[in-house]
Amino acid sequence: MSEGSGGPRPGEDEIDRRLRELTEEVAGASRRREPSAAERKRAAKNPAQQRTQFVTGLDKIGLSKQGYSLSTRGWVASFAPGTTTLIGNVIKVNGTMSARSAVDKGSTVLDIDVDYRFVYPVEPPHAPADWMRVVGQVSGYFEFNTFQDPGGALEPWDYSVFPAEAGARCGMADGYIHPDYPSGPPLKVQPSGAPINPYSMNNSDEITGCQNATGT
Repeated sequence: MSEGSGGPRPGEDEIDRRLRELTEEVAGASRRREPSAAERKRAAKNPAQQRTQFVTGLDKIGLSKQGYSLSTRGWVASFAPGTTTLIGNVIKVNGTMSARSAVDKGSTVLDIDVDYRFVYPVEPPHAPADWMRVVGQVSGYFEFNTFQDPGGALEPWDYSVFPAEAGARCGMADGYIHPDYPSGPPLKVQPSGAPINPYSMNNSDEITGCQNATGT
């Protein structure tokens, strides 16, 4: 994938400085007053519970009524065991990350927006002629807040940073990525909708269902 354009990119020192400023702003806003009713209500959102949900849901099997995998393995890019060999040792990545100050229920928080594309060159084990690319999109944001401890350390909450893959088979119920190899069996669940370009940096961060792609 080619590098994105749109002006000079900030250096690491500038990014670090801006993150420090935003972190201090969030922490300072929390230190200046007693927790409000909204803060106490938001404290029920416990990042440790989200981590527990991820770990305990890894091996769930099945689909929800909306057609989504019940397994939390889909929160990360994880290829089904025995289905995939990575070609070489390079995964190409293109995208952006930025920090912003935001307000959540009246309180200042730190949001980190991410929008990345990952290109995985893969092949079935022992079948190099059937190689292909799987293109993953990770778009959304993390919120950093004090949640359980107003005035304490910032903790992350993953609001919408969940991957979507072009080149993967639809309707898989185990949360793993199953590449749709050229010589693979027919799809039991067909993609739908207008084709999207998986390499585009203008795709919605709310891709739903299994959509058609222009190719990988």
